[in-house]
Amino acid sequence: CRLLGMDVAMGIIRDRLSPPPVGPFSEAEVFSGLAVRLATESGARYMIVRDKYAPYGYLPSSLRGQPAIVLKPGAPRETTPTTGSRDGVTHEGTVELADDGSAALQIEQRYEGKLAISLRSALESLPEARLKDTIESRLLPQALPGARLLALDIKNLADLVAPLVLAMKIRMQGFALQRGGELVINTPFAMRLGALASLPARETPLYISEQISTRSVVRLRVNLPEGARVSTALTPLSLEDEGRIVTVRDRVEQGALVFDRVVDLPA
Repeated sequence: CRLLGMDVAMGIIRDRLSPPPVGPFSEAEVFSGLAVRLATESGARYMIVRDKYAPYGYLPSSLRGQPAIVLKPGAPRETTPTTGSRDGVTHEGTVELADDGSAALQIEQRYEGKLAISLRSALESLPEARLKDTIESRLLPQALPGARLLALDIKNLADLVAPLVLAMKIRMQGFALQRGGELVINTPFAMRLGALASLPARETPLYISEQISTRSVVRLRVNLPEGARVSTALTPLSLEDEGRIVTVRDRVEQGALVFDRVVDLPA
């Protein structure tokens, strides 16, 4: 960058996951994140460069919007940007539900940030002939147990700035469970948050690590069998707690059940 005449420096960033300092020495130690600072016309951009698949301008969740010290004469202080690739996945598509609970799904999963980085790294090491089997055996069972992958199209594998997209056609025998004269659908692609609130009140600080933190978006349209209707009351919900967000806008549209949910957990 310097050979090209660009204003570039290193910066150390206060990690949001560090415990609160108790004195001047521990206060210095919380500045543990190292990143490249690039001056641009629209302001400073911080980014990590240690990962082969990191998109331009990417910072881990715990380093966004945090105090930083620029490693140049005067050691100026500033705040890192909160923009850039989100660490998350968006599940979007349609489901054709049969009256026996089986379903045909057309899904696009869009991975961004750290999830795209790790998935691109995993896919690079796989021969093309094994891609479909590996995604069917390792990735799908986490969200859709028993699902069978009929077709797969991987988009933007080499375009690090764009989300990594898995476009899939899926067949699933037990998408809904038969119970009497009803079909019961468990929320697909649901995040398991119970471990974060196992007690009525917190007794220790809540620690959401980089491994746990993510943004999950579900936008799924379920076309119901002929004659079926949604009997459960669908109540919208919106919660926000110091940057942690849960939004539920499930609804019925033209006779179809629409799952519309966002869970955002920064580190």
